[in-house]
Amino acid sequence: MKKAVDMPAEEEERRRRRRRRRRRRRRRRRRRRRRRRRRRKRRRRKRMRRRRRRRRRRRRRRRRRRRRRRRRRRRRWRRRWRRRRRRRRRRRRRRMRRRRRMRRMRRRNRRRRRRRRRRRRRRRRRRRRRRKRRRRRRRRRQRIVSWLVMPVRTAGTTRTSSLF
Repeated sequence: MKKAVDMPAEEEERRRRRRRRRRRRRRRRRRRRRRRRRRRKRRRRKRMRRRRRRRRRRRRRRRRRRRRRRRRRRRRWRRRWRRRRRRRRRRRRRRMRRRRRMRRMRRRNRRRRRRRRRRRRRRRRRRRRRRKRRRRRRRRRQRIVSWLVMPVRTAGTTRTSSLF
C-alpha cells in the first residue's frame, strides 16, 4: 500500500469517493415497518348443527386357549411301594382365609357406607280455626195428600195442581 503522501492528488480523490459511495450504500438500507392489520370480527350465522353419531368400535377380545396337560396314569402296584410326599398347604390355606376375611370386611364396609341415617323432620301442625256452623232450620215440606190434588185438564194433557 502506498501512503497518501506519495500518491497523486487525483488518485487519492477517487479512492475517497469510492469509500464514500460504499458507506452511503450501507446507510441507505431501510428497515421495513410491519403494518399491524386490524382483524375484523366476523359475525357468524348461527346454524343448527347436526349431531354426528359416533360409532363405537367394539374391541374383540382374544381368548387364550389353555392347553390341558394329559396326566399319565401310573399303575397301582408301583404306587404302593413308593412313599407319598405330603405337601404342607397350611400357608396357602391361611392366605385364603385371610383373603376371605378381607373380602368380608370390605363388604361390611360397603354396607355401612351405603346406610345413611335419615333425619326425622318434625312437622309443624297448623291449628285450624273451627268456624261455628249455623244450624239452618229445615223447612218441613208438607206432604201432598193425593186426594187433595186436583186434576187439571188442558189441551191434550192432564196435569196435577197442588193446592199448596
